[in-house]
Amino acid sequence: QTDPTKGSQRIRLIGDGETDATIKAMAQTPEIAVYRQPVTSAGRLEMLPFLREQAVTMTAHRFGTINDLPQRALGDIHFG
Repeated sequence: QTDPTKGSQRIRLIGDGETDATIKAMAQTPEIAVYRQPVTSAGRLEMLPFLREQAVTMTAHRFGTINDLPQRALGDIHFG
């Protein structure tokens, strides 16, 4: 597992400006992926390799007994 504080493991190149220089600089770094394909017009598809989805949940009950942990952590919660 990679440490996000150590920098990106994926580089997206857009345009032709420094493409060759970047690829040469990363040639000895196999843990970094360089994406240089043409950019697509579908933003959701374009960003798939670069974003990591994460779901966070909080249990508001323990064995059927409702507790106040979500309210203490998030403040007043209004449904509907």
